Amino acid sequence: MKKLILTVAILMFCKSLFADSDIHTISLKHRLASEVVDQVRPFLPESATIKAYDNMLILKSDRATVANVEQLIKKLDVPLKSVLVTVWQTSEQLNHQSGHQANIELSTKEPNASVSIKQWSTKGKDDKNNRYSAQGIAGQPIAINIGNARPEKDYLYFVNANGNIGFASNTQYISTSRGFMAVPFLLSDNNVKVEIHPFFSDRSHDGQINSSNLISTVHGKLGQWIEIAYVSEDQHEQKEGLKQYQTHQGQQQIIYLKVETSSN
Repeated sequence: MKKLILTVAILMFCKSLFADSDIHTISLKHRLASEVVDQVRPFLPESATIKAYDNMLILKSDRATVANVEQLIKKLDVPLKSVLVTVWQTSEQLNHQSGHQANIELSTKEPNASVSIKQWSTKGKDDKNNRYSAQGIAGQPIAINIGNARPEKDYLYFVNANGNIGFASNTQYISTSRGFMAVPFLLSDNNVKVEIHPFFSDRSHDGQINSSNLISTVHGKLGQWIEIAYVSEDQHEQKEGLKQYQTHQGQQQIIYLKVETSSN
């Protein structure tokens, strides 16, 4: 009799143990599961596993872990915020300066460097002809292209059956881009952080397109202009494939960036 009772107790304990470590699903309302699964995974015990499928997290764990994940999901599963990134390219600095000094951290294959910039308010001269805007989602890359396309003509000379010489021409437009990828993050107190992934490319005399890539991070206020770069068509020097540019009076182009939410 005692053996029977002990066996039943063991079976009930095993049943409870396996039932406690079962497969659970958690549905998301505003985000895809693939967008949050990497943020959840560090909080799981080693015995738990998690997979992302569409808008659903599939979790194999005990009930206590599921409860913790559900609490975390309440913080992560929030509506995505739409933002408008506007870039203003002008040859003049904004008036009515307000704001503080900020630093752009440059991360390249070359040794790290930092560039001091100023943050400006939206008050100042208005040059709408050189503005570029792109809609996107906070935390996601937004492409800003402020380049142009240069015509390149190809000529073909030939001799026909009568011995006459003729030629044909074809015009192609080769894109020379000066733009960047902006990744805006909305912070507390109307602050924004923008990761800048710029690319500069230009055609050399032999027709090759050279390019370089840098990564910068700037901070500022939501809805205010932030000066992020100087651009000049005049080449200063070339070092190990990375072309550097300097500003000349009358030829400089200053680039400002502003992040706004859809409610602005």
